[in-house]
Amino acid sequence: MIGPLMMCVSAVILLAGMLAGIVKGIKQDFALAPAHAHLNLVGGLKGESLVGIPIAGSLIVVAAMALFAVIVFRAAPG
Repeated sequence: MIGPLMMCVSAVILLAGMLAGIVKGIKQDFALAPAHAHLNLVGGLKGESLVGIPIAGSLIVVAAMALFAVIVFRAAPG
């Protein structure tokens, strides 16, 4: 059954990529920021006053992805 296996692998890879992005954000390593549209979605705000909004949003999205991964693994046969 390649379908369920691919879903599990995809969920793990996506979760790893999201966590790597969070780590790069924590380290403020934005060298690859032009490669992503996420910065544009935040509105390109400058300063520290509203930095908590994208941080909270990022953590909510990662938590949702982790929950999705758990659901995928539970639904996989075998």
